[in-house]
Amino acid sequence: MIGNAVYFRPEDEYENPALAKPRVIDHDVKDSSLKYSMPVINNFMDKLLKESKELERTLVAKGVISNDGTILPYWTSYIGIRIPAPPLNQALLEKAREERMREIKMMDSLKQVVITLFYIWIIYSISFSNRDTGSFNVQNDISNRLLTPSEKGAQQFQKINTTTQYMTWLETIAFPTLFPQSEYNGERLHWRYRQYTAGLTNFRVGPPRLRQVKVIQDETTVYPFGRMKTFPSYNILREETKSFCFGWQNPPCDIEAEARSFSFRAWKYTDPLDIWGVPVVGYYNTYSGGGYIAELDVNLDFTNRTMEELTQHLWIDRTTRAVFFEFSVYNADFNLFTYCTLVAEFPEVGGVMTMSSIYPFRVYHHVGPTGYYVMFCEICFVLFLVAQIVRVVYYLYKRRLQFFKSTWFVLDLVGIFLSLVAIAMYAGRMLLANQTLAKFKEDPKAFVNFQHIAYWDNLLIVFIGLLVFLGTTRLLGILGYDKRIGQVFRVFDNCAWDLFWFGIFFLCLFAFYAILGYLLFGRDLESYYDIFESLGTLFISMIGKSKFNEINDADPTMAQFYFFTYVLFIVYFLLTIFLAILCESINVVHQRTKLDRSDELVMYIIDKVRDFFATRNGGKKKQKGKYLS
Repeated sequence: MIGNAVYFRPEDEYENPALAKPRVIDHDVKDSSLKYSMPVINNFMDKLLKESKELERTLVAKGVISNDGTILPYWTSYIGIRIPAPPLNQALLEKAREERMREIKMMDSLKQVVITLFYIWIIYSISFSNRDTGSFNVQNDISNRLLTPSEKGAQQFQKINTTTQYMTWLETIAFPTLFPQSEYNGERLHWRYRQYTAGLTNFRVGPPRLRQVKVIQDETTVYPFGRMKTFPSYNILREETKSFCFGWQNPPCDIEAEARSFSFRAWKYTDPLDIWGVPVVGYYNTYSGGGYIAELDVNLDFTNRTMEELTQHLWIDRTTRAVFFEFSVYNADFNLFTYCTLVAEFPEVGGVMTMSSIYPFRVYHHVGPTGYYVMFCEICFVLFLVAQIVRVVYYLYKRRLQFFKSTWFVLDLVGIFLSLVAIAMYAGRMLLANQTLAKFKEDPKAFVNFQHIAYWDNLLIVFIGLLVFLGTTRLLGILGYDKRIGQVFRVFDNCAWDLFWFGIFFLCLFAFYAILGYLLFGRDLESYYDIFESLGTLFISMIGKSKFNEINDADPTMAQFYFFTYVLFIVYFLLTIFLAILCESINVVHQRTKLDRSDELVMYIIDKVRDFFATRNGGKKKQKGKYLS
């Protein structure tokens, strides 16, 4: 009101502010209304006048009001009068709303990508900490010395075919490797170095041992031969579990002879639970973790005497189905334990089948700078798991049964379950390792069984691998929002039904050829000796690694017919149909992608990174609607 009293003049009532000229107040005039004006109010009123004139010029320029027909009195700007804004363009408003929603979605996807990448990096670090680059070198060194020795005339483990050859391999290859006595110049080793294996790189953790499993001898009537002794195939339910005397004689035993013997315990049965035994899958059969155990010594002389007694009393006989040569070593340079099991199977049909398992693993994970980094990654993994559990529980409570309709939520739930199992197995492995090493410290001359730790470690690696797979799948799912990366998913989604029926027909025909190959060549060739081997042989033939020469040597006529029809129907016809289905789906998805105007997450990330590192004068900024094109 004071402003109106100070500035109002009669001619202002009809003055158009858009055409009015700015007034200059002269304080020397005799007009009392201007003489007593206040400078603060004067500046404030001039500012309001300027805004009012700018508003009217804008409205006149846009055609909202007429310059001739609309008169805004000078005092309207001081009493808060504003001209109503024109109605907004609904099309432009909807487009801006969609743009903002897409930008929010892109930022959320970008945030998930960053979090998932950090999570995958942690999982990768933990997984690689359980596998060392030195594992292959340790395994290769043991394999070259025991399985494929380079000495001329040395018995190869894979070429053992008789019991005599097996005993020769033990005496000439296995024991000299585990119990080195001299340097390469003939000088006798110090007793401390004789605790290492040949090459002095691996410390022998306790002595080795021999363990065998047996079957119960039976007798039956076979026409027309009458009563005959039989030695059936091995089965855990039909395993021999009695204790015997020397030479597999039934009790009672000579106590004095056993007291003077080095191998009397090798004739007594040991339950798997007493030695932490785990079933072993061999080439021919699966065997229990117990059996008859010949405890060897840390000294080569006592070991040889034990073997002499076993050989003299025929420890390996017709009822023997498998002999396990087991030992453990530790490599301090790589911080790796290695559990070795060399299996010689004696099937009921005769002969010897060999199989080896050399498994390096790490017990001490938090050693050195790398160990501290692994510990940091493990702590971060636990924190991520807690956050993920809270997130999943929140959405499960909020969505109830709708939660299980989302594929990604179900994958998160599976990931939490696998993570909890992996943590439990990690703790179990540490507990078992501590118990085993404590047992070794109690008696360094007794055999220490690391078999269960090796199996436990292998299962843990499997669960960690599944977590790596789920994390990578999660990342691909997030990147799948990008229309170019998502093409791969849409291609298979588009042709899923066709691939399903094609897969059924392909599996039926492929199984038919596998069974036919087993029936035709199973009696002659190892690559077809059962259905699973036939499936593997046909699969590698499908990718170009054919074994035609083997079947051609076994039966030329049937081999030519079999191989020709297999290549014709499987390789040419079915694979061509498979490629045609994929090509058709790729073409359809490509056409849809051209018409798709959705966001490109990768380009959005690239532009965000570019804008982040760009300078203020780095050029013209991108338009907001770029990602809508």
